[in-house]
Amino acid sequence: MKKFKIILTIILFILSCSPVSAQQNKQELGETNIKTVKYFEVQVDENSQNPFTKTVTLTVTIKALLDSPKTEISWDIPSTLEANLKSKRFYSLNEGDSLSQKITIKPKTAGTNNITASVISWQHDTNYTNSATRTLTFDKNLEIVPKTSEYNTSVLIMYIGFLLLAGIMIFLIIKVVKKGTQKAKKWLTPPV
Repeated sequence: MKKFKIILTIILFILSCSPVSAQQNKQELGETNIKTVKYFEVQVDENSQNPFTKTVTLTVTIKALLDSPKTEISWDIPSTLEANLKSKRFYSLNEGDSLSQKITIKPKTAGTNNITASVISWQHDTNYTNSATRTLTFDKNLEIVPKTSEYNTSVLIMYIGFLLLAGIMIFLIIKVVKKGTQKAKKWLTPPV
């Protein structure tokens, strides 16, 4: 029995050291050491929501890490959002160049939305791409959640502006009515 265990151990050791097994181990190690190459640094930033129009402006900032004579910026936007992009789609970038592009988003319904900005370098032999995603959540009032202090301040200023405008309108109406009634009395008074 003791000889059987020794022979079995030797056979298992020889099989584990075989060239096929060593090659598989090398491939597995090589696969785990592969580094992801980035072609662009892509970042999507969000500005405060406009309380009047309920729109949010997103800005994608790109830094090229390779020469790209034909670079495309494309946006993946859900159908629950309305997008307004007033920029060109293709750019020429050299290594180290930075570029920003803005897009205005308006929600149609409440919910959580993932917006992705993809940057593609169209090359003659292959294409290189990187992307960044921003998640926006809107409540039933189509306001972004969580609300920023900047948005709350804008809403407060908006309400104060409406109250001020209403006060000015009431003041002007009172002045016009006073002048109008004086002129109307004078005009309606019969001559003596």
